[in-house]
This record gives sequence, structure tokens and C-alpha cells, in this order.
Amino acid sequence: MEAAKREARLAERRKRAGIPKRFLGATVQHQDLIDYLESFEGSAGRGLYIYGSVGRGKSYSAAALANAFVDAGYRTVFTMEWL
Repeated sequence: MEAAKREARLAERRKRAGIPKRFLGATVQHQDLIDYLESFEGSAGRGLYIYGSVGRGKSYSAAALANAFVDAGYRTVFTMEWL
């Protein structure tokens, strides 16, 4: 029961963070992103630039990072901008 409550709280936090519904289950899969997550704490908020051609998984990767930060208790805002 406690696990279900925790998952419900995380789902609500992800929703409030602006993570699109299709990415709510996104998980970090690339080693570079795993390294970024592991080194984030104590890095004074070092940024990350994700780039690539259309259809390469940039939005998925960004959402996966946002999910991981929400899960870790960080205040997170997810946005997507096309230039």
C-alpha cells in the first residue's frame, strides 16, 4: 500500500513538472545521461545541452532526466521549445 501511495505522489509531481503524458514512464538509458545524473549533486546545477536531428530521442531523454530528478526530490520543470 505504501508503495502505491509513493508512486501516486511521484506521478502527480511528474504531471505538475510538465512532463508530457507520453513520457511519464521514460527512463534514463544512455550512459552519458546516467553519468550526468550521478555527478549532478554538488555540481552547482551544471547544465546539459541535448542536440541531434529529428527523431533521435532528445525529448525522451530530457523527459527521462526530468523523471529521475522528480524521483530524487528535485523541483523540476519540463519544457520543449522548437527553434
